[in-house]
Order: sequence, then structure tokens, then C-alpha cells
Amino acid sequence: MRVAALSDKGMARAANQDSIFTSIKPVGCLPNLYIVADGMGGEKAGGYASNSAIEYLLAYMTQNSTGNVNTKKENKPSKVLADAICYANMSIYKEALNNDNLHGMGTTLVAASITEGILYVCNVGDSRLYIVNDSIRQITRDHSYVEEMVLKGFMDRNSIEYEQNKNLITRAVGVKKDIDIDIFEMDFNDRDVILLCSDGLTNMLYDDDILETVRNAGDIDNAAKTLVALANNRGGVDNISVILVTSDNYGVDEVDL
Repeated sequence: MRVAALSDKGMARAANQDSIFTSIKPVGCLPNLYIVADGMGGEKAGGYASNSAIEYLLAYMTQNSTGNVNTKKENKPSKVLADAICYANMSIYKEALNNDNLHGMGTTLVAASITEGILYVCNVGDSRLYIVNDSIRQITRDHSYVEEMVLKGFMDRNSIEYEQNKNLITRAVGVKKDIDIDIFEMDFNDRDVILLCSDGLTNMLYDDDILETVRNAGDIDNAAKTLVALANNRGGVDNISVILVTSDNYGVDEVDL
């Protein structure tokens, strides 16, 4: 696998509360792992929450995930990821209960792993995962107030109300004792680019902007830099995190990127 990753505090925030992790080498029983987390709960607590979520997840993976993942329910990569997120959720929740300075902290989280041509994804909150090739497709669904209103037919995505309230999320890691995790599984091939990102990117760029940038950047390293620069040029009102993942064979005789 090939990976490009960047996290930037943006133009308006004093600190970066996003945290990212990438590994093309095994983590626990997973052959690779990619994570974006976007913290909330104040400048210090938000950054602590996102970083801690990744640390707890990795600790769980290292200590509790052994052997090889497979397609069986008890050892699917998606289940392994979900179990690790549940552990991170409970750990952060307990920390917040016992420390007034951390009260109310939480974080979004989107995590992915690829094995045997299958992409496994777990997400909580509004950090997203896309698949980009000839088109762009959002795989995850935002856990936000506005998206719930859109699904119920009470709000239009192009409305002012949507723009004003799209940062109100309805799920986060560490906020409640129990957590509801969305899980996705789909084919991954050599023509695909996977994008994991925080809302600091998607609040500044349209999906078509992302597609055009990834397809015309020349390589994923330049694509990551260009996406962050574009988001900052359009205001950079939030922290911006981007992870791009491709196969080693990406672009060979198929796509000129």
C-alpha cells in the first residue's frame, strides 16, 4: 500500500485537535490501519480526546487482537476495529468522569483496513471516508443533526439552516458509556484511492473539488498537500486532516495520476 497523510491546524484555530494514524505494516491482527479522529470539548480536551482514542485503539489492537483476520464473523477486520473503538470509547468516557478538566470531551473517528481486496471501515461522527476513482463516493454517513434532518425530509442540504448547523454531531467516541458504530465492507481494487478526512476538509471543499484534485495532482503526496492548501485558501476555519491510500499498483496501465 502507498499512503500520504497530513494534518493542519487551519487558518482560524489556535491548536490542532485532530489526530491521525497510518500504518502499512500489521497492527495487531490487521495487515494495515488508517485512522482520522477529530476532537471536541475545548482546546486541550479535544486534542487529548482524539489522540487518546487512537492510543487506546492501538493498545487494544496490540494486546487483544492476535492471529490472522478472516471472513468469519468472530475475527473479521470490521469486528476487530469495532471492538477496539468500543474499548477506546469506554476508556475516554471513564477519564472524563474522573477529571473535571476533561469533562465533555469526545472525538469523531473513522478507521479503515484493507485485506484480500476488501476495504473494512468503521466510523463514529462526521469524519468521512471516500473512494475516489473515475468518480467520488462517500462511504460513511455523517452522524450529525443536519444529516438526520435531511434523511427525515425536514431539511435541504443546500439550505442556510444546513450550513449553520452542520457541525452539530449526534455521535462521538467517549461521550456516552455505550456507542453505536457504523460498519462498511466493500471491494477495493487498484483503481481506487481511499480518502479519510476530518470535516475541516469537507466543510471547505465540495466533493467535485476533491475528485478533481486527486485525479489531477500527479501523485497522492501532492494531492494531500493540495487538498489542505485549498481548504486553507477558502478560509481554513477548522483543523484539516487528510489520509490518502492506494495500492502499490495504482495507476499502472489504468489511471494517469
